[in-house]
Amino acid sequence: MKVVLQRTVDLNEVPFKIEEAYKECLDQLEIFSHAAQSIDVFTPDVFISRINSLRAKMVDIDSKFEECGTLMSGYKQAIEQMNTETPDNPLPQAPVDVPPIPEEFLENE
Repeated sequence: MKVVLQRTVDLNEVPFKIEEAYKECLDQLEIFSHAAQSIDVFTPDVFISRINSLRAKMVDIDSKFEECGTLMSGYKQAIEQMNTETPDNPLPQAPVDVPPIPEEFLENE
């Protein structure tokens, strides 16, 4: 059973919390990719079982990505509201450069 946990953090901490969750998703995707590549297609029962397991894991990863997006939307809204009230406050900047998302991942947008 999944439950929702809520925490209160400073607004400046939000991008870093999102980054942590996002990196966890990426780590899980890497593990997922290796698991998917190692499935033996010549053993039907094992193949079916592992495919079903991978599909369930994909749902979990997708839920975590959705949560990251929801958190970022809320953060953006809070920053926009704050900047409307006090336009001199800039957005906090990430400490490192983030590589762009490859085009093949953006095709469905």
